[in-house]
Amino acid sequence: MALTKVIGSGIGTVTNQFADGNMAAGSVLQVVQGTSTSEFTTSSTSFVKATNLTASITPSATSSKILIMIQGTVETQQYTRHNYMDICRSIGGGSDNLNLSGQTEGLLNYYMGGTTIIRINGVISFLDSPNTTSQCVYNPSIRFGGGNTPGAEFGKSNQLQTIILTEIAG
Repeated sequence: MALTKVIGSGIGTVTNQFADGNMAAGSVLQVVQGTSTSEFTTSSTSFVKATNLTASITPSATSSKILIMIQGTVETQQYTRHNYMDICRSIGGGSDNLNLSGQTEGLLNYYMGGTTIIRINGVISFLDSPNTTSQCVYNPSIRFGGGNTPGAEFGKSNQLQTIILTEIAG
């Protein structure tokens, strides 16, 4: 389709027509990615922030939604039983919400009995409504479900883990 320039008075202006605040609900406003090739291990039975993978985003409007997608290797060590994974969020440097989904077992959980070390490539996603224009920092969070230590692990030094944050107009 050809573009046409309209000449004449009274046609108005297009200043700021494509600003974030003018985008239709559901429009993608920005995408941020974080990557890591390091490991995080915990024996905590409460969710803790996996500090080896992080990404931050500053929403352009309080009505924006943030789609969080995390991919990485999740492992239980020998003789462990459950490994749970969720998302951690902090807003403007405030305290961490270690269990963003609110689910006791997180967004990803699995059980392995016996003496075998089990490793899976897990993917979780969650649509957050932070209701802020302050910086939001996201990390995976994991917890150990019991058994012998060393516990639950997120990430491997020889594999890429990613976190992708997508701001969506509300």
